[in-house]
Amino acid sequence: AELATYDEVKLRLKGSGTLQDGLPLHISASFFSGFAATLASSPFDVVKSRVMGQPVDAAGRGLFYRGTLDCLAQLIQKEGARSLYRGFWPNFGRIVPRVTIIFVALEQLKAKFG
Repeated sequence: AELATYDEVKLRLKGSGTLQDGLPLHISASFFSGFAATLASSPFDVVKSRVMGQPVDAAGRGLFYRGTLDCLAQLIQKEGARSLYRGFWPNFGRIVPRVTIIFVALEQLKAKFG
């Protein structure tokens, strides 16, 4: 999803004349790609953390959730859909720099080596 988003945003920014090909375009497209990746992955991270962090009984079964979908349903029902984005900004701070470094380095390597 990151690569597809990066390519699409880069194409649209360049096509609209907002930015020309170069470092500002690559950084901007990377930023938007990282934001989209964070937006898409945050609910999965929250559910995974809740399922993995719950206490278990003697048989190893979770005491709060029967599984991923049960956790998702309970979160939405008890805490609202916004609860799926808890920890969004720390995730954003982790994902965006990584995506930016990867795509800027990729573009620089493409420019240098074709």
